[in-house]
Amino acid sequence: MTLAARSRFIGSTAFAALIVGAAIAAPSAALATKPAPEHKVTICHRTNSDTNPYVAITVDIASTGHMKHGHDTEHEGPIWDPTLKSQHIEWGDIIPPYQYLDFSYPGQNWSAEGQAIFDGGCAIADPEPTPAGDPEPTPEPEVTPTPAPTGSVEAETGRPEITPPSTDTIEAQGPSGTSSTPIMLFLGALVALAALVTPSARAKSRPS
Repeated sequence: MTLAARSRFIGSTAFAALIVGAAIAAPSAALATKPAPEHKVTICHRTNSDTNPYVAITVDIASTGHMKHGHDTEHEGPIWDPTLKSQHIEWGDIIPPYQYLDFSYPGQNWSAEGQAIFDGGCAIADPEPTPAGDPEPTPEPEVTPTPAPTGSVEAETGRPEITPPSTDTIEAQGPSGTSSTPIMLFLGALVALAALVTPSARAKSRPS
């Protein structure tokens, strides 16, 4: 092989090696820009809604160890409660503790309450209903007595009221409405007279 041919062969081999090396290095460089799955952390991200104050999201960890988009440095504040929004107070994210290389994050709002919200999928449990007290007794309806009629029978029925005479008046009066005492005395006298006359009449009728 001539010197010129040898030089061309070496040059071609070197160029081919360079191409292969670049092809191998390119995917590695591309993969290096993407965080590995362990470079992520799931948190309860705050919203601006009292009805749904948190949503669960997964956030990339930056090379500094902090979370991207400032979740652990900017989204600070207490755990949500129904009074914060009316006071214009922003509540903070709920972030579990994590370790990234030499960086250790202690967590945020990781109290027992925060952990319960996180374990529940970042949903706020509905408050327990207030037990109702004893129902008030239903008052019995008042019964209004019906008033006795005050009008006359004639006014109510169109017929005059007939009041029966008292028993004493009926006994003391005769058929014509006059007193019966003289009549009774007269009848008694007639009966006595008849009793006296009858024996005399019988004696006269007997034969002598």
